[in-house]
Amino acid sequence: MKKIFSVFFLSLCIFINIQSTVFAANIQNNVKSINHRGYNVIAPENTIPAFELSARMGFDYVEADISFTKDDMPVLLHDETINRTARLRNGKSVSKGNIYISDITYEEALKYDFGIWKNQKYKGTKIPTFEEFLLFCKRNRIHPYIEIKDNGKDYIKHIKRLVDMVKHIDLCTGVTWISFHYEYLECVKKLDSKARLGLLTACLPGTELKIIKQANSLQTGENEVFLDIMLSSVSNALITQCKKNNVPLEVWTIAKADEVVKLNPYISGITTNQIHYNDIYPRLPQPESEPSAASLKGFYSGLQITQPGDKLKVKWEKAEQIARYKVFVAYLGEEFVDIPVKTTHGNTAIIKKIDGEKFDNTRTMKIYVAAYDMENKLIGKTITAYVAGKRSSKYANPKNLKVRNSSISLAVGESVKVEAVTQKDNNELKYISDSNVPKYRYASTDSSVIKVDKNGKIFAKAEGTGLVYVYAKNGLSKKIKVNVFE
Repeated sequence: MKKIFSVFFLSLCIFINIQSTVFAANIQNNVKSINHRGYNVIAPENTIPAFELSARMGFDYVEADISFTKDDMPVLLHDETINRTARLRNGKSVSKGNIYISDITYEEALKYDFGIWKNQKYKGTKIPTFEEFLLFCKRNRIHPYIEIKDNGKDYIKHIKRLVDMVKHIDLCTGVTWISFHYEYLECVKKLDSKARLGLLTACLPGTELKIIKQANSLQTGENEVFLDIMLSSVSNALITQCKKNNVPLEVWTIAKADEVVKLNPYISGITTNQIHYNDIYPRLPQPESEPSAASLKGFYSGLQITQPGDKLKVKWEKAEQIARYKVFVAYLGEEFVDIPVKTTHGNTAIIKKIDGEKFDNTRTMKIYVAAYDMENKLIGKTITAYVAGKRSSKYANPKNLKVRNSSISLAVGESVKVEAVTQKDNNELKYISDSNVPKYRYASTDSSVIKVDKNGKIFAKAEGTGLVYVYAKNGLSKKIKVNVFE
């Protein structure tokens, strides 16, 4: 019994030591958040819908598992078999026996449904190829973490094909290669001396120097190499040795917010199913149910919304020092949710789905864009645009917003009423009700010089120059230059 107690006490001490080391307060703003197999808490793992959701949730890094079919097609799959994530077209399990991805061709794999197991709305999702995944990442400016799974005796041929595909798509400097197999990473190193490499492993007590030596041997003088360690096995000794040997350290897999809060400051990346590091540091304000007038210079120009085909196109004026924009859309009568329909670095978004369902252009929508800086801190929001679907049988949208005067001069203390007019895009229909959104809304770019009330009355407060923006229901805008003199 004494021996058992001693072992238990020693184990407890090791556990406490690991936890107190890994979970030291961490308030860095440069910690990478890598979305594990895409946003798999909602969408089916290792599929394009999961990575689309990663982008919408603001992840700049995603992890995917690469396996090969019988006819050497690289596809995204975590397990050796397809049984867990594949279904027959009728939704039933594929087989009582194991079906190994390496035993079926790509064409045979396409016969299975890789989405319905997660949710009925993902029915029809096919297993993606490595090329489809890379092209998605390039289009969306997402950095992929490519995990090379066990590829058997043909691994050299397979890895060469993967590296060649990355080079062909011109993503070499924008990808990270990770694997539990040291020899796989060594193969990548030989094919691309600049490849960023991460050695996946758990770290048992006493093995710290061994795995650090392995990581260092993957360095070429031109690349970055890091350790990617199971969170629960990170110890004081490992972090100390990583610091001494200048080896970066990332961890997998984060599941809870308090695990982020307690991370050791040396850790520079987290692989996570859902939680984003910047959701914790800093904590971001949640989108308001109805954002008010614009709060960011560069966003005062409002939104330009068109409906090409069966899509929704949202465009806004790009602002300085903004890292990303998130587009929020909800149907009239429904609340905005915290998940944006699109996250982008540019100033245009094409929207095909709302809440995972095909965009319904017979309904009325409300739309706004939020802007975030490099630390993922919310900077400001646009006006909320209320837009009738182009096939609406009830409502028309404004067009050709005009103001009587585009420039006004006022003495301090004077006031003037804005005069604006719009035309309907369909004269047989009515505008969206004023009870939902006023016919016109207004914003001042400098409230210390000029103030504008909800009725469009401009008040001159102090000497200077400012702009007043006038917004139609659907986000169209016109600006009025106001000069205030003593």
